[in-house]
Parts: sequence; structure tokens; C-alpha cells
Amino acid sequence: ITVEGNAQPIADAGPDQGPFVGGAQVTLDGSGSTDPDGTPLTYTWRQTFGVPVVLSDPNAVAPTFTTPNIVVASAALVFELQVSDGVSTRSDTVQVNLTGSRAPTADAGPDQAVTGGSTVRLSGTASDPDGDGVTFQWTQTAGPSVTLSDPTIAAPSFTAPATGATVQALTFQLVATDDSQAMVASAPDSVTITIQANQTPQADIQGPANPIRGGSTVSLDGSGSIDPDGQSLTYQWTQVSGPSVTISGQGTPQISFTAPTGTASAQPIGFELIVTDPVGASDTAVFTTNVAANNTPIADAGSAQSVVAGQAAQLDGTGSSDADQDTLTYLWSQVSGPAVTFSDPTSA
Repeated sequence: ITVEGNAQPIADAGPDQGPFVGGAQVTLDGSGSTDPDGTPLTYTWRQTFGVPVVLSDPNAVAPTFTTPNIVVASAALVFELQVSDGVSTRSDTVQVNLTGSRAPTADAGPDQAVTGGSTVRLSGTASDPDGDGVTFQWTQTAGPSVTLSDPTIAAPSFTAPATGATVQALTFQLVATDDSQAMVASAPDSVTITIQANQTPQADIQGPANPIRGGSTVSLDGSGSIDPDGQSLTYQWTQVSGPSVTISGQGTPQISFTAPTGTASAQPIGFELIVTDPVGASDTAVFTTNVAANNTPIADAGSAQSVVAGQAAQLDGTGSSDADQDTLTYLWSQVSGPAVTFSDPTSA
């Protein structure tokens, strides 16, 4: 009987890995280790070089660990794997390379020119060259104080304050901190938000052709008023001349009213519109027209008639007319002869 000697196992710690930035999850791999005799192997990992790390299980075939943050350009970690078949032990090493992520460069975005009352959004999204995560801190350093929606996010927003006749400037500073650089902060970067000087709105009224008929419904339209800054306007209408009327739609761009009844001569009637922007700047427009003179209606009692006593007689005033096309009312009265009774003295 020939008794063969034990064949030594072969240790294989896997290929070198990396480079990895801090915070990465790395898996060592000893699964390539073998035993020529087919004997089950035991595994023992230990770190022999570099910044100490904690292995998930030093006796596992493929333990894991989290890479440390480093503040140098590069570094290496070396691990030794020992495998044993119970008789013989062999070893192999693997190197895991680390790299220091680039420190972030704060980028507060381009300067902006905005109007008062508008929503402004800052942008620091270009501050993370590695894409490995940064934190943000915005601080206002100049100009009228505003409230940022969240000074710790990449793109906070705020409402631009109202401005008067002069330009105002707000300055914000951004500092970015790289999460994988042991909280190393960038140099600050600044952005200037210029709030343009407020421009005065321009009031405009459009109305019907002159003159208007008494009793008609008249509409005036101020929606052609504009604000050069694109801001919303408020509308205030006032009657400034002529017989008093009731305005419908006050506070809106368009109003209407019923024209007063005309008189023997044309009579002027005027309205004023004041438009105001959110800053308080305003402009005024006036619209004046005339209520046309009223024409006297023409009464026509019809042609003379001859009827037999005791028979019904039909009077006819439908030939009466009004040049203004106003609605007419009728009133018949007897002025001579034996008294008679009208069926309806107010009927045509």
C-alpha cells in the first residue's frame, strides 16, 4: 500500500482592486483558492498595510469593508489571505487602492437680473465635480434681507423685494462641503442678483365711438394697460364728469354702465382709470364721450274717420315715430264731442 503525501493548498486573494473613494463598499474575494486533494479549506484574512479598516468577517471567503476617507491624492490597503487544509497553510496578498476625491469648488451660478416681486432661484448644482455628494450652505452677504426657502439645498429660492426708482443688488455666498473629504469645505463663491428699477405702468382705456345713446349699455376696456416689468396691475375706475351712473365691474379691467337719458343737447360724461403695480407706481387715463341729444318723437294719430253711430271706432297711433329709436309710450285723450270710453287710452 502506497501512502501519498499531502498536497499543499493554493491561496488566491483575488486581483488588486480600485481605486475607490472614501465610503465605498469593497468585497475581498478568496474564492479562487483551491486544494489539490479536494480537502475543504479554512480562510483567515488580515490587514497588513494602510489605514486600518474593519472586515465584516475575517474568516469568510469574501469579507467586506468600507473604505476610509483620505485627505491625500492616493493610498493603498494590503490584505493577506491564509488558507489551510488542516495540514498545510499557504498565503496570498491583495492590494486595494484608494483615491482622495477632489475638494469641491463652490459654484454659486451666474449673476441674474430680475424684477421686484418675482421668484428667484439660486443654483449651486455645479459645485460637485466628482458627483460623490456635497452639502451646501448659502448666506446672504449684501442687499435688502430676504428669506431663502432652504439655505442648505443646492437651489434655494426667494421672492425679490419690491424696488423703487433705483436698482438694488443682493449678494449671496455659497460654501460647498464634500461628504467624502472628511467634511472639508470649499472656498466660498458669490452670486449677485440685481433687482431692476421699477418702471411705471401705462394706463389705457378703450370705449365706444362718440356719441353714445341715452339708455344704452356702455362698456369701457382698460385691459390694454401694461406694466413694462410684467407685474400684475390693480384697476380703479372713477366717474369724473357728467350725470352720475352706476359702474359695474369696479376693480376689474373692464366696466359697464347704463348711459343716462339724453337731454335736448349732447352732454359729456367722463371716466378715469388708475392702474397701480405691486410697488405702488401708478398711471392715469381718462375717457370722455358724449351722451347724444334726445330727439323729440313725432306723434301720428292716424287719418280722420267717419263711422256710423253705435259702431266701434278704431284709433291708430302706430304711425308715431322716434328718430332715436327709443321705445314710445302712448296716451290718448278726448278733446271734443260727446264723451266716449276708450278700451285702453295707453295702447297705440
